[in-house]
Amino acid sequence: MTAGWVEEAFEIAGIGLAAFTSTNLDNLVLLTVLQGQAHQSKLPVFLGYIGSIATIVAVAMVATYLAEEALPVDRIGYLGLVPIALGIYRFISLGRLSSDDESAAPKRALGAGAVAALTMANGGDTAAVLLPLFAETAESLIFVLAGTIVGAAILCFVISNAISERAWVRHTLVRVERWLVPALLIMVGGYVLLNSSTDTLPGS
Repeated sequence: MTAGWVEEAFEIAGIGLAAFTSTNLDNLVLLTVLQGQAHQSKLPVFLGYIGSIATIVAVAMVATYLAEEALPVDRIGYLGLVPIALGIYRFISLGRLSSDDESAAPKRALGAGAVAALTMANGGDTAAVLLPLFAETAESLIFVLAGTIVGAAILCFVISNAISERAWVRHTLVRVERWLVPALLIMVGGYVLLNSSTDTLPGS
């Protein structure tokens, strides 16, 4: 393990964390609301959410392999246009977005499968952002990226559990999520478009 690899691992971990945050702040709000409901057990929420993120990561890794087979390697970077487009759309939609997600939270206890389905539906853009990021990442760093995403999901659950009884924090998250998410999406897309030392084609 060289010093250069460690530096690249930290770089891709940082980008992976930004990608996760940009597509899961809304899920953080949802998890916080779910865990704040007295009738909802926390274990199904944990299993459902982490399971959904692990599934998305696995699908992104498989799709990355297929994309590499189907696309010329020097064209994969253009997949960065996907998160950029999502970010621009989010900015344009700011005025139409609801200021409070609590009304969308389910009113009854959910099992792990239902929580997984709900979080995947609520964060459908996660796969769209992770696919180009995985495709643009060097093979030696793929598992660093995957581990970062799953680790961030666990941290997200822990944070949501800690603030589930603090309504003011939940409301602040909703307001911040509206403008922070599109900014992070555009940043991740720009990273994918720009060649770097963590790419499948480092250099040039």
